[in-house]
Amino acid sequence: PPGFSSDVQNPVVYPTINTTYTVTISDGFNVTSASVSITVYPVPNSNSGPDQNISYGTSTTLYGSASNGTSTYYFSWEPANLLISPTSASTATHNLYATTVFRLKATDANTGCQSIFDSVLVTLEGGPLGVTATSQDDTICKGESTTLTAYGYGGDEGNYTYTWYKGSEVVKTENGEISNLIISPATNGNHTYTVKIFDGYNEYSQYVTVFIAPTPSFIIQAPCFT
Repeated sequence: PPGFSSDVQNPVVYPTINTTYTVTISDGFNVTSASVSITVYPVPNSNSGPDQNISYGTSTTLYGSASNGTSTYYFSWEPANLLISPTSASTATHNLYATTVFRLKATDANTGCQSIFDSVLVTLEGGPLGVTATSQDDTICKGESTTLTAYGYGGDEGNYTYTWYKGSEVVKTENGEISNLIISPATNGNHTYTVKIFDGYNEYSQYVTVFIAPTPSFIIQAPCFT
């Protein structure tokens, strides 16, 4: 075509539009020509969506898309091991424990043309989920009561569910920033309670022990007279 010439048998070309190339061959006596047309397909564009901020240890959804192709695409996300469906346009992540850059590539299913990678940054806020359990009193007498309190931190703050256990028995479940449990054990000795916190993604447990002292006893003895 105009603007291109080559005197080698197999030239390498880089057309940006549909182009017809014509070659002329001469043996010194005769001349002949032939042509070949090259169709240039558009390179698709991939879009991995906006950057996101999420709580530590939680998951999110990545919304990918593609354009500038023939409307049917194959998708490939990286790193695939952190995603539920790495070959889907949009996919949920697994629970994330580090700030991560995800990359998306789109391939035109009809032409085989591939986009360049597009990246999205998922930034984690806060820290690991945890809970601190305390007792108003570490020792009480039999028949008295005391209050156990659980304070959650980290994870998906504001979405805590607390479950209190005595052994394997569930004694209380509630939602909120903190949780209180009033106890009044009926037997002497150590009593251990476990609280489990769950933020919708992860869970963490802590325990607290209260000692129940026996009820004092006494004897009234009549005085002796002589």
